[in-house]
Amino acid sequence: MKIYNFINQIGFKKSYASKFLFIAFLGTHVPLIGIVLFVLFSPKENLNTTIMITSILIFTVLAAVLTMFALNKLLDPIKIATKAMNAYSLNNTIIDVPKNFTDEAGVLLNKIHDALNRIEDLSKERQNFTSMISHDLRSPLSSIVAIAEVIEHETDDKNIIEYSNMLHKLGSNALNMIKSILQVIESKNFKIDPQEMQNVNTKDFIEKQLINFQPLLKDKNISINIIESTKNTSMFVSPKLIASVIQNLISNAIKFSHKNSEININIESFENQPHISFIDQGIGFNQEQSTELFKKFTSISHKGTSNEDSSGIGLFLSKTITEKHGGKLTAKSNGINKGATFTVKLPHKEKSLLKSS
Repeated sequence: MKIYNFINQIGFKKSYASKFLFIAFLGTHVPLIGIVLFVLFSPKENLNTTIMITSILIFTVLAAVLTMFALNKLLDPIKIATKAMNAYSLNNTIIDVPKNFTDEAGVLLNKIHDALNRIEDLSKERQNFTSMISHDLRSPLSSIVAIAEVIEHETDDKNIIEYSNMLHKLGSNALNMIKSILQVIESKNFKIDPQEMQNVNTKDFIEKQLINFQPLLKDKNISINIIESTKNTSMFVSPKLIASVIQNLISNAIKFSHKNSEININIESFENQPHISFIDQGIGFNQEQSTELFKKFTSISHKGTSNEDSSGIGLFLSKTITEKHGGKLTAKSNGINKGATFTVKLPHKEKSLLKSS
């Protein structure tokens, strides 16, 4: 920034373009000035055609090199702006930028810095809001779990014990899921503890998650079919984290499915890499919007077919958790009202270990 700052101080404060014109002017006139001085101060007997042409070439090349160097240095504000954008997009870091320049480049730097700060403030506000809601949910859920546990020990009625036991399990699962979600939301550099990773049977694991959705399935008269295209498929995952992914995808499939329809969960393996597809016959989406679906607090979230609410953060969290396992979460649809397919693709055990460490 030294050359840019120097030119700024000698009178070119308001216009970025004038700085380039000034350097270009010097670059074109330095050879001429050099030649004139050379002719004026050199002995006349030393002046000949060869010396003149050589001098012109030397001064021209020297001027071109210096001009290119100076013009490149004038791009420093643009380079700093690019660096600031990359630092935020890659690492969520806002770096300091010069704020005392008033030309177009200086205004650009200030606006980029202000915009990044506003984005960061908005992100923190939404993050804090989501965290607050999640924290507030834990309190009543903890009470429900505690009450269910008391009921189990205070009655001999088998039906009541069965229902209270189910309530206890559902509440405990919800608490664990909220805890995992909070861990993802509150950490910018979230990593999975390798000690949490376990090898689990994919079908059995999904069936356990389905228990939570029986009332919703019954209410909309939706059937779920688990299809094992590859038998006895297992996955190496953090159970509590991958449970939140599977539960969110099942929840979405139910939410956006029409009544009296069905959902297929297809389990298959490619080179020991489990792929789990959640296929519904619901409202679908435009394939061009598939990337937007996974953004935090996406603006294209919709209400379910029975007017169920959508937070706009579920798929973002699911994608984040899947990627932390070294996998991918993809979305596909043939269009509006043509259903949707969300596929979780997890790596084999060795790659999962490398990603989570």
